[in-house]
Amino acid sequence: MKYTPVLRLVAGILCTSLILAAGCSRSPTAKFYTLHSLTDAEMERPGTGIDHGVAIGLGPIELPAYLDRPQIVTRVSPNEVEFAEFHRWAASLKDDLSSKLARNLSILLATDRVAVYPWTSKTPVDVQVKIEVIRFDGRIGENVVLQTQWAIFGKDPAKTLVSRGSVVTEKVDKNGYEGLVQAQSRAIAGLSREIARAIQALPHKEPISSSN
Repeated sequence: MKYTPVLRLVAGILCTSLILAAGCSRSPTAKFYTLHSLTDAEMERPGTGIDHGVAIGLGPIELPAYLDRPQIVTRVSPNEVEFAEFHRWAASLKDDLSSKLARNLSILLATDRVAVYPWTSKTPVDVQVKIEVIRFDGRIGENVVLQTQWAIFGKDPAKTLVSRGSVVTEKVDKNGYEGLVQAQSRAIAGLSREIARAIQALPHKEPISSSN
């Protein structure tokens, strides 16, 4: 079958259109982010007053359902949030948050004995810190907010040694999701300092079990 010039032109246009359509249909490349722990410049210890070898049990840490997802969450309005389909956490947010809090407390309290929930029954723990995250989001180019309710327990799990609510706000220094995550990391550092100061203010406690 021979193609006339007109048919060749139509075929060429169709081919070009298909190529362009295929290129336009490609999804944007997803980017993945992690939180960071305290840096050398941020390692301000809250002082002395307890055994620096204090054994800390961190957790459980509870997240609201809207945060327990791969997508990074931003705040659109007081009643609306947005899930960034192409800006995601590199790992579980709960695991990453637990890891960075544990690292921060280890630095602030000069101890390498920080166990993340769940730990084994043989793990000695002087104090246990339970955290409920109420809000952990923000707006690009503005602020992030970390709102939590947390408590510290000693040997008797029925006895609360400290119970507090915290709201840590950090300015997003640069645009984009990287700036947002950096501000979230600083908010975690702020919460870590509050918890560290509260632990330091406690008298020495005997180890508790891990069954809480």
